[in-house]
Amino acid sequence: LAPYSQHVPLDEFYENLHKLVMLLRDPNSDYYSPDTRIVFITPPAVGDRMIEDVAGRNGYAPDRKNS
Repeated sequence: LAPYSQHVPLDEFYENLHKLVMLLRDPNSDYYSPDTRIVFITPPAVGDRMIEDVAGRNGYAPDRKNS
């Protein structure tokens, strides 16, 4: 995926999640669904060593890390 960035600023990410939840929770929404359960699942942590190895083999610098 390099050199393309996949970063979304934290405040924008939070706002996007809030909008998605409100589509289901707001009684005025066309998508209102009070009985729907919402579960947020996060991706696993970035494997720093793996990212460095793959990036090095493909000739680019790592573009993300855990810290």
